[in-house]
Amino acid sequence: MVDPFAMALDALFIGPGSLAAIYTAQDAEPLPIRVIRSQASEDLTIGGQPLPTATNIVLIRRADVAAPEAGDVVQIGSFAAVAASDPAFDLAGMPELDVEGLTWSLELLPTD
Repeated sequence: MVDPFAMALDALFIGPGSLAAIYTAQDAEPLPIRVIRSQASEDLTIGGQPLPTATNIVLIRRADVAAPEAGDVVQIGSFAAVAASDPAFDLAGMPELDVEGLTWSLELLPTD
C-alpha cells in the first residue's frame, strides 16, 4: 500500500520552494538531494528583547539520507541545479525527525 504522507512529501520536494542540493556524509560520495529551506521555530530573547536568529534550517527526506550526522556537508543550489560556487553548510546539532518519520530537520552553519 502506498503511504499518502510519503506521496505528499514527494510532491513538496519536487515543487516550487524546494532546491537542488548535494549532501556529502563524512567519508562518502556526494549525493544529489532536494531540500526545503525553513526557519527557526523560536526566537532568542535577551533582556526581554527579541533577537532575530539567523539559523539556516533545511528539511530533507529520510528516504534520501537515512542517518545525517554532525560534520556532514550540504551544498545548496537553485531550483534546477547546484553550481560549484553555491554555498556549502556544515550540519550542526542533532538532526530531528518529524512525527511521521519521513523528514529530517537539519540546522546548518556556513562552512569555514
